[in-house]
Amino acid sequence: MDTGFTTPDIPLLVFTDLDGSLLDHDDYGFAAAQPALAQLESLHIPLIPVTSKTLAEMQVLGQQLGTRHPLIVENGCVICLPEGYFPQSGNSAPGADYRLLRLAPDYNTLLAELRQLRHDHGFRFRGFHDMDTGELVRSTGLGQAAAELARRRLCSEPIAWEDTDAALENFRQVLAERQLRLVKGGRFWHVLSRADKGSTLQQLASLYRDNGLRDFTILALGDSPNDCSMLQAADIAVLICHKDGSVMDCEAGGRVIQTTEPGPAGWNAAVLQVLQALAAPAGSAAHTKTRR
Repeated sequence: MDTGFTTPDIPLLVFTDLDGSLLDHDDYGFAAAQPALAQLESLHIPLIPVTSKTLAEMQVLGQQLGTRHPLIVENGCVICLPEGYFPQSGNSAPGADYRLLRLAPDYNTLLAELRQLRHDHGFRFRGFHDMDTGELVRSTGLGQAAAELARRRLCSEPIAWEDTDAALENFRQVLAERQLRLVKGGRFWHVLSRADKGSTLQQLASLYRDNGLRDFTILALGDSPNDCSMLQAADIAVLICHKDGSVMDCEAGGRVIQTTEPGPAGWNAAVLQVLQALAAPAGSAAHTKTRR
């Protein structure tokens, strides 16, 4: 498969959260999104996952999704460019077929900081690096192979907090003093750098611009507060509703679409709606193209 960047037929970049958005919250399936995925592929439009998952996890999932475009992993800490996608961007990951743009300290440096904080302040938590594979399987609900992929981290650490709420707020403040932040995930808190999904989206969009893509629209889709910075950086923000019909509170600056169906079904409907609008002739009521 050719891994080089191909100019899309419609100047659009699609940045998407995975769990609860493109992937079903319960079974992680994406069959309901297949019509939109097929259209994106046929139009050569980049589909760029933006996720808390690791590169190792995304290599497996990316094959299932059929994506050949960049990845943003570990909540914005790393941009992963397929080898040859853009010339001379980033450092190669050994054996991974990706060039990496790291926007955060490496994993071992982060672990050293966390050990020091635990020693100095007595914070009680367990990170992935503290858990053996069996404990990680029990804590995450992942299978053994998937749990091992989740352990192969580059720049961030999920932790199970075992201390008080007051200690958690103190921990957050101490992290901030070290240019680190705390993000709530589904089961764990994530300790990571100040880079977030939105700032990393903007950096990757600049790379597309530097490599010849002009006057493009940025579409972003997500369902949780952790996606808000990404949605705020987009021209068109899609807020995927939850299974109870609720939608997160996020003040996005561009056009906002709220889905009426959760997960991949809502994702599919929103992407098809945007594609139809951008493909409409200029000047028509449906034409919503944003120039950049």
